[in-house]
Amino acid sequence: MSRIASFADAGIHFDPEAPLAPAAQLVARLTLAIDAGRVPDGAMLPSIRTGSLELGVHLNTLRKVYATLERSGYAETRHGSGTTVHARGEGSGVLELAEETVERAHAAGVDPAALAVALLAGIDAPPARRPAASAPALRAPRASPPPLPPRALDRGVTVGLVTGDSRLVLRAEAQCDAAGARLLVADPGDRLALSNLAWACPLILLGPDAAADAVTLRALRGARAVEPL
Repeated sequence: MSRIASFADAGIHFDPEAPLAPAAQLVARLTLAIDAGRVPDGAMLPSIRTGSLELGVHLNTLRKVYATLERSGYAETRHGSGTTVHARGEGSGVLELAEETVERAHAAGVDPAALAVALLAGIDAPPARRPAASAPALRAPRASPPPLPPRALDRGVTVGLVTGDSRLVLRAEAQCDAAGARLLVADPGDRLALSNLAWACPLILLGPDAAADAVTLRALRGARAVEPL
């Protein structure tokens, strides 16, 4: 098991001018680099302190990045041993396509950052209308994830959230960061993580995907307060 010497060795950097939030930007760069083999499968990432100094980001930002990689299966952290990466192949070909797109944007005189913003803005846009004869069945747009209730966001409070919806996790993280609250997240049905929430959190909120999960509800029976969002 080898430790990469630095993020720079894997072509990973932080761009403060990029349209993505710092943590989201670094998660995207790392997952793509892992699947592309720039960070070898089984390699160990720099420590949070070393990595945050190199990238020029706050310790908590890189800690959030590593936690997100763990939740998505791209990394595993063992106390005293560091964080090890695991390629999943989900980003296979994406990095090459992105590089090709950047080259074409430059050739067309388009700012790649402006192109990225346009892509992000259009991700949830409804499909263009087609002639009735060939129009596919339209899917209902995904509802926006619910916000955490304001009363759960007191500064210094630890809030538990049970959900497998990454959009809901990102929204909750942003709310907690702004309010100075701490957020702990567990997947529905993960008994160990749920028992940790029940012990650590005065309030546990259930995402729409967890509110009716029988395993989750049984695991949280001893919690102080459990409410659906």
